[in-house]
Formats: sequence, C-alpha cells, structure tokens
Amino acid sequence: MLISWVDFLLLLFWVIFIGFFTFSSSLLNLLLLGELLWIMIYSYASVISVYYDSIFAFLIAIYILGLATGETTIGLSLIILKLSIFGSINTTDSVNKKNYFLFRKKYINNINSRLI
Repeated sequence: MLISWVDFLLLLFWVIFIGFFTFSSSLLNLLLLGELLWIMIYSYASVISVYYDSIFAFLIAIYILGLATGETTIGLSLIILKLSIFGSINTTDSVNKKNYFLFRKKYINNINSRLI
C-alpha cells in the first residue's frame, strides 16, 4: 500500500480543513491558504518521498492536493510565486533529512536576509 491509513486520515483532515478556507475571499485568508497548502505539500511529499524521488514526490503532492482542494489556480500560483521569489529549495535535503520546523526557520532566515 502506497500510503498508510494514518497518513490518509491526516491528509483527509488537511483537505477538509483547507476546504473551510476556500469559501472566503479576503487576501489574508488567501495567504493563509497558500501557507497551509505549502505545509500540506511538504508533509505529504515527506510521505511520498519514501517511495519515490523527492522532487517527483513534490510534483505528485502538488498535483494531488491541487485536485483535492480545487485551488489549483490560487494555491499553486502562490506556491510557484514563493519558489520564484525566495529561490528554489533543495528538496532532497529539506524533505528527507530535516523536519518542517528546521525548514521553516531556514525559510524565514532567507526572507529576512532578502529584506535587509
């Protein structure tokens, strides 16, 4: 089995949680939706990367979560915008060797260094 039941239930919870935010149209909630999608893609790609290459896992996770949430235009464009503004990330290092909080700290430090 590709994904365990625990991972499937966790993904289902995230999809329902994201679905709550898709009905609002304020800019703050759209940014929050982009952040939550990023967290979902990171955590889901961590599961998929056990079976596939990590870059391929990110593509699968983006595709599946885009279909599941129905926010392919808004959510994925925000993610692509983040990657283009803040630079590409080393997916093998971030997915396989570090947890999300260390990755988030590196992400925030990257933003702060570009603001200075």
